[in-house]
This record gives sequence, structure tokens and C-alpha cells, in this order.
Amino acid sequence: MPECFAADAIVRDEGQTYEGVAAIESWMAATKKKYGHTITPLELAEHGGRSVLKARLTGSFREVRSR
Repeated sequence: MPECFAADAIVRDEGQTYEGVAAIESWMAATKKKYGHTITPLELAEHGGRSVLKARLTGSFREVRSR
């Protein structure tokens, strides 16, 4: 899936920002190992000159409760 990202792509996840394909590939590998997830693309749209992907995310996510 890294081939879907532009060279200057940015991903924001869990309070972190990953910029560029190499950083995104590393993030993807670490996230896959942590959650064993799958991503199903649902829609790709253009908004203000940006491509935005809407996707279904499933995996082994543990519930986090605040105290």
C-alpha cells in the first residue's frame, strides 16, 4: 500500500505525524505488527486539492479506558 502515497504524503495516527513514504512504510509495518489489522478502502475523494481516503479498519484493538 505504500505505493498509494505521494512522496510528500503525511499520515497522522495516535497523536504522531509521519511524513514521506519511508516514514509511512515504517509506521505501517509497526502498526500491522501491533494490531494485525486490515484496511478496506471505501471511498477516495478530492477535498481542497488533497486526496482523502475513507476506509474501514478492523483488527485486534484493545479497549482503552480513561481513569
